[in-house]
Amino acid sequence: MRTKTAPKKHLFTNVLYCSNCGKGMWYKQNQRGYRCGGNIKHGNIFCPNRTIVREKELKYAILNDLNELTNGFSTEDLLKQVEQKLNSKQRKLQNELVQVESKINNWNDRNQKYFDSYCDGIITHEQYEQYSKNNLDKIAQSEAVKAQINIQLEECKNQTFTMDLKSKLKAVFL
Repeated sequence: MRTKTAPKKHLFTNVLYCSNCGKGMWYKQNQRGYRCGGNIKHGNIFCPNRTIVREKELKYAILNDLNELTNGFSTEDLLKQVEQKLNSKQRKLQNELVQVESKINNWNDRNQKYFDSYCDGIITHEQYEQYSKNNLDKIAQSEAVKAQINIQLEECKNQTFTMDLKSKLKAVFL
């Protein structure tokens, strides 16, 4: 049995797969195309597929598919879709921010009520400290969530600014 060298790395080597055995296809320089790696390495017993996929034809087919795909996209439509998604995300984040701020205000109000109850002698000092600590923990967690929402809102504003800038530049230069 003769030894065979490993396939050289090529554009689609081991990206294409044999329809018979599922092994990666290897580029064969002398055939200017790809063949089943299982057939090349182990022969017809392993995989009878000796079909050659010509690289030139493969590139042509892929480029045609990409052209069809990109022709289906209108830059304007794409920009509008991205803008709509950004606006939707921004509205959702603003609603979440309002809810978090409302929770923070409620817990601050509760803390004040616990303090008033302690001052009026309704609850003990230990109870006041326990209730207050629980509320302060909830406030701290909510403040962290609020900070994350604000970061995401800032990212949305930056993305919106970039989208606006792109469309203005496009209008000027095209």
